[in-house]
Amino acid sequence: MFKLSLIIIFYLFILNIIDSIDASTITKVVVQNPNVIAPKTGVCSTALSISVESSFLIEYADFTIESTVFATILQKLDAYRNGDSQMFVFQLSLFNAIEADHNATIFLSRAAIPNFPNETYFIFPIQCKAFSLNQFSIVSQGVPKYNEYNGIIQAFQFNFDTSIYLTFSSFFYNIACVTNGPFNCGIRKWLARDYNSYIMTITFNQNQVFEDDTINVQIIFASANSSFNITVPNLYPHAPRTSVLQSFQTYPAPGGSYIQSQLLESLDSFFIMPFTNFNSRIYAYIANLRTMFHPFLMIRIIIHSHNLSTLMFGPISLTMSNWSPYSSINGKYIYKLETPFIRSTTSDTSFLSSLDIRYGSSFTSFSQLTNQIPQLYEIDLIDFKIVSVFTVLVRIRLLSNYAVTTINIAGKILTINNLIDGDQYNGTYEMEIFPFVTKDFPIAISNTNYQSIIIYTKLPYNKRGDILPEIPVYKNLYSNIYMNITYFEFIPNNIDLTTSVLDIKLYLNFSIPLENLTPSILLSSLQGPRIYWKGSYNTSLQLFEIDIQLQRDMMMGSQQYQMDFNQMFSNNIQDYILQSVIGKNATLNISKSNGGIYLSPQITDINSLTALNLTLLPNTSYTLGWDLNITDPYGFTNGSLYVLSNFDLLPYIILFNSSNRISGGPTDGVYRINFTINSNTLSQTFIMSNITLLSTIGKLQYPTPPLMLIYGTPKEQQLRLSVVSTSDLKDIEAPILSNLIISPNVDVGSPIRTVEFNIILFENVTGSGVSIRHTPFIRLTSENANYMEINSIFKTTSGDGYYYFYGKAQLPYGFGLNNIFVSVYSIYDNFLNMRAYNSMDLKDLSLPYLIQRSFTFNTPTIESSSDLTSRGGSLTIYGRAFGLTNNSMLSQIDYGNGFEDMNLNFHSGIILQFNNIKQITPDFVTVRVIRNNIFSNPFIIPVKKVSLPNPTSTPTSTALQKCPGTPECNNNGNCINSICQCQLPWYGPSCSSKIIIVPTPPANPEPVTGTNITESGSLITTSIEIIGIRELDDTMNIVKQFNISNWNFTDLTTPTSNPKYFYSTQLNQTTTFLNVSIEYFKQSTNITFANHNLYIPQSTIKFTMNLNSYKFDNPLNFLQILMKSSIETDSSDSCSSSGVGVSGGSVEWIKLNIDNQSLYGRFLSDAVIDYTVTPIQNVIIDQDDTKSNTNQIRSAIVGITIPNHLFSVDLDPDFSNLIDVDSSDTSDFICSKKNRLSNGAIAGIVVGIVVFVSIVIATTFFLAIILWTSKNNKYYGAIGGTREGCAIRGADKFFKSYIGKCKD
Repeated sequence: MFKLSLIIIFYLFILNIIDSIDASTITKVVVQNPNVIAPKTGVCSTALSISVESSFLIEYADFTIESTVFATILQKLDAYRNGDSQMFVFQLSLFNAIEADHNATIFLSRAAIPNFPNETYFIFPIQCKAFSLNQFSIVSQGVPKYNEYNGIIQAFQFNFDTSIYLTFSSFFYNIACVTNGPFNCGIRKWLARDYNSYIMTITFNQNQVFEDDTINVQIIFASANSSFNITVPNLYPHAPRTSVLQSFQTYPAPGGSYIQSQLLESLDSFFIMPFTNFNSRIYAYIANLRTMFHPFLMIRIIIHSHNLSTLMFGPISLTMSNWSPYSSINGKYIYKLETPFIRSTTSDTSFLSSLDIRYGSSFTSFSQLTNQIPQLYEIDLIDFKIVSVFTVLVRIRLLSNYAVTTINIAGKILTINNLIDGDQYNGTYEMEIFPFVTKDFPIAISNTNYQSIIIYTKLPYNKRGDILPEIPVYKNLYSNIYMNITYFEFIPNNIDLTTSVLDIKLYLNFSIPLENLTPSILLSSLQGPRIYWKGSYNTSLQLFEIDIQLQRDMMMGSQQYQMDFNQMFSNNIQDYILQSVIGKNATLNISKSNGGIYLSPQITDINSLTALNLTLLPNTSYTLGWDLNITDPYGFTNGSLYVLSNFDLLPYIILFNSSNRISGGPTDGVYRINFTINSNTLSQTFIMSNITLLSTIGKLQYPTPPLMLIYGTPKEQQLRLSVVSTSDLKDIEAPILSNLIISPNVDVGSPIRTVEFNIILFENVTGSGVSIRHTPFIRLTSENANYMEINSIFKTTSGDGYYYFYGKAQLPYGFGLNNIFVSVYSIYDNFLNMRAYNSMDLKDLSLPYLIQRSFTFNTPTIESSSDLTSRGGSLTIYGRAFGLTNNSMLSQIDYGNGFEDMNLNFHSGIILQFNNIKQITPDFVTVRVIRNNIFSNPFIIPVKKVSLPNPTSTPTSTALQKCPGTPECNNNGNCINSICQCQLPWYGPSCSSKIIIVPTPPANPEPVTGTNITESGSLITTSIEIIGIRELDDTMNIVKQFNISNWNFTDLTTPTSNPKYFYSTQLNQTTTFLNVSIEYFKQSTNITFANHNLYIPQSTIKFTMNLNSYKFDNPLNFLQILMKSSIETDSSDSCSSSGVGVSGGSVEWIKLNIDNQSLYGRFLSDAVIDYTVTPIQNVIIDQDDTKSNTNQIRSAIVGITIPNHLFSVDLDPDFSNLIDVDSSDTSDFICSKKNRLSNGAIAGIVVGIVVFVSIVIATTFFLAIILWTSKNNKYYGAIGGTREGCAIRGADKFFKSYIGKCKD
């Protein structure tokens, strides 16, 4: 009988293992194994799922679970419910468990319900593993280090078993430490998901003394009642004190008050304390205390302000950078925010709710009711595929009766713009993620019913019983990164910064193969935007190499920095951790610096240009401002400030430099700052704020407040200028919206996602007039909290009270959910009466209030790619709409001789990978994707030149050239640093061209310039212009786009100077100005810019561009200025060609030719950013070639890509007209039929005769394709423009060379 029982139990065990016990209702039970027994409590916790098939709506309360040991259950959210198929997830805790395979029984029942299924299900095994004390040991420990901000730190590596699932608790890894003396000890994980790497910190209690040389520490593993002791050296200053305080100064002066403006800016205060014989540590009961330099100690306090910026709607949050007023009453603004969100109904309709915020009122929250209709999910697929050693692609396909809003994979959020097919009710999502090392990887799905479900690793997620798999990652990836560093060194180190800014390198390597790693370093001690210096693998050195640029004013001592590797860490690795793990080589030390020794430029005196209380006479203009006495021992260079009004939210921004100086010199001078107002305005008070002053030393690491010598003195009253209006004009009504015309619909999945609008305002002619300084903007919002603001520009006024504004912008990919709602803000008159219209206001006025949104996946778009070297090898392309499968899809690459097909090795809707890229000779290649006969944008990839591997055989070959030309520089110049330094009269990339003297370009109202040259009876026209600015994120996706059209023009030409034209414009709804100078050089000269000595030939046209501060949406974002250059001829008997020079992945020159005439543009790969020479990247955005019966055109758009900056950016491209003598700088020739043939063309024809018949047949075939395709496809440029004339703009060079003209 006993044997029979064992057989039955074993038989049930086998059945359970293969999941084949199928009762009529309970169809499957899956247990998450193995599980650990908590040593202190004896509790073994696991997760299990129960799948049922029943017409009854099963509830958690219908289940009970019993075990051989005492057990309790804790219910979780529904993981799955779709019709009769239902699934439930439980946490099951077994008490007083021993190490064994336990069993349990599930009972399903509901009392007093007829026909309700009553069933029993046996569970086996529930694996419980006991914890062994010998498992808790230190694998390795770092060197104790002293850190000014964290005290004594030391790194540890433990040996915990990470194979155990911890779905519900991480108690297993709880570690603590205690110590003796006046110390506090803490220990924490380096990274949230690495359970074996810890950092211990020992901090010192204030006002206590501890002079022992060592500290005793006990490390405790609380869950196991286990501990061990270590000894740590006392690295705090504990020798007899020798520090002597010399003086104590506070700025601003004590006892003063500070009135914050509407900008809510921060105020810095400083305590300056010089010491001698300093060997102390400073403690003070002050918020944000920071020891900045010793023995000269400066303590900085920041008074911050906060503003409500986020609203939460269940899982949806709306975050806005600023709130615009809705209206104004008696000089005070009323704020009203209206945003759509989803009403919880099966019809999924939207409604809006408004939130009023008035002066003195408090925020009142409100809540929405959730629908009681059960949410139904059908998750068809969850799949992970390895993309690289660091990343995996997750694909999720699901169906829901409520729109899906977010899918959270351990902090990585997928939203509707991650769709690759379907919609938010039935769709497929994809994202590339950096996975964590832990096995447990839950996925949370949220919907518009304001509810979520959670799916757990190794548990089923659908009725088929598909198991959520573990993510395939490199084992212990994190630990293998930073614990396997074999080499780490800053070269040089112990640096003297008193002479100049210094470029250094960080070299590192690992004991595991990680060539595709992209290490980056952020110098935390640098002031201003966060700049990550990114590195790459140097194949010659077989080391990773990062170029870093230091600042002259960095403080002496050990520098703070953070490191990241492929952006895989949720928190960067801090310098003190690396110093503990690696040792002294991880310390970057500044041995000598001017940083902190002197105050940044200071305003020592201020005097108003007018009375502090000024009465304005009617119909009169007034110039207001100040004379500022600015001192700086190194010499003041330039600055900026805001002038704020107590009624006007839009500040006046004033830039000033030596041209504003009216007396004195750079070290002590008086500068006149002024602005103009009209007397037909309100009585108001102006104040000076947000002042930035810079000196020749560059931007300071910790600049002192420019007004700190003024605050608390009688001169402080000079900061405020009050004006009293005496105008008889009485205007208390804001302008009204007369009409709004906006794009009625938009496809947010297409390459062209442009929204355009026209705003017509009306102001009574007897009023003060619509303010042109305040341009209205539209705000777009949707039900998923996506929002975007689009600025307008003033176009014209009719003179009868009507004012016309226009705007357009490209929406982000996938923007919105169902509809896109429209609001209009910032409607002002000159008396600062203002008005706004939310979506419901527009609806009530029968004006357009929403844009119909669609989301298609028809046109493939390439957005970015991996880096590519001249070795070729592997290439990864990132983009959109690559399809669910690679059916009907073709990938092509142009190495310089026309497009050819590529073999696809990996396909997804957003990623394509190719492993057999050939060795590359040109400086760039072009790739494109064709799906369902629809062409993507051609995408240009710069090629980084590297040494090529030695071939197996050694054929005779010529050495690689360092400079263009055959021979180098065509024997007309010297090759220096891979750049031809030409001998007069030669010029151009290979010294094979000569300068053409062109007429002085005329002055235009916008920064568009060019030349007209007559050659052999034909007119050749060149044009250069700035066509836009856009903000890009760190993956080069467009965040914002500014279409510039409203320029202020000044002719700076004098009888003795070069012709020079100055243009200035303000980016809409920002405080950023773009200033452009165009200068025509009458004579040759040499100039220096960004540490480059440049020869400027006669007749050169030079652009000088300056941007002031810009508020980036994200510190990692970029700005990109788009410059378009073109050359055109009216000749029907010409050839055109183009060339691009790329170095280090950045475009350095372009050359556009018509016959032997060319437009040559130089683009430096360095800019002056925040007064420091900084690398930038120039990229080709678009290239165009057009040919007709009567003319030829060549054009190129270069994107000058600028990293995040704080103060200013200076750029300096130049352009020249050349005549080629024997140039090989260009390729891709297109010639009209009538044109005579060059020697190269004749040689080509001789070879071509052999295959003439094949070409004729191919041409006929391709013409048929084009005629068919031209009826179905239009290509749109990368910046949103359209191309007339050719139906297939992406046609390769075979088409261009042999087919000839393209017709509409």
